Order: sequence, then C-alpha cells, then structure tokens
Amino acid sequence: MTDKNRSDMLAMVVLVAAGIVWFIIRMQRGEFFPPSAGDVFTYIIFAPLAEELFFRGVLQDHVNDWLRKNGRKHLFIKTPVLSKGNIFTSLVFLLVHIPFWGVSHSLLVFFPSIAFGFIYDKTGKLVYPIFLHAVYNVNVFIV
Repeated sequence: MTDKNRSDMLAMVVLVAAGIVWFIIRMQRGEFFPPSAGDVFTYIIFAPLAEELFFRGVLQDHVNDWLRKNGRKHLFIKTPVLSKGNIFTSLVFLLVHIPFWGVSHSLLVFFPSIAFGFIYDKTGKLVYPIFLHAVYNVNVFIV
C-alpha cells in the first residue's frame, strides 16, 4: 500500500469515526431514534450496492467506453478532471431521484455522485463508491 493510499484510508476512517461520535452524541441527547432494520438494510446496504453497481459499473463505464470508441472528446462540456461518463451518470442519478425525493433532495445527491464517480474513475474499484455511498446514506438517519 502506498503512502497516498494509507493517507486516503486514514482520512476515510477518521470521517467514519467522526460520524459515529456525532451519532452517539445525538442519541445521548435524545435527538435520534433508531431506524428500523428494513430502513437500515435499504439505505445502507441495498441502495448503495444496487445504485453503484448500475450507475458506476454499468452506465458510467458504458458512456466512457462509447465516447472513447467513437473518438468523442466531450459529451456536452469539456473538463480535464471529471470523466464525461461521470458527469452524464450523475445527471441521470439526479433525475432518477426527483420522483422519489423531490428536486431539492435530488440536487443534494448530485455532488456526492460526482465524487463517487471520480473515485471510481481513479481506482477502477466499485467498493470505494459503494462504501462512501453507504456512509453518505447514514445521513438519512442522523440529520
């Protein structure tokens, strides 16, 4: 494991630990009520797994492959940092959430989706976006 990977892993552990501490403090203050087992399964296991497998593992990969294969340098905007597949996938992810959560919540998932897609593009591994998506979804219970 490289120093960069170690520091990234340490940052992830610190963020998760901070979230756990915040969760415990809110429980002690009586500001939090434990979720049902079904909600925990849906938001922390099923949704991150299913959504990342489809949106990153299928859609983002296919869009990036299609653009490469067809010699397209950009889909609709030019960006040196983010893949076009990531931007397209994140927009679709936002649109898919609108019927279930409304526009305001859907806008809140756009930027984490961009981050998850960026991490997937850089690592090529779905485990990182799935884990981060699960951590992000813990906010459903905390906030």
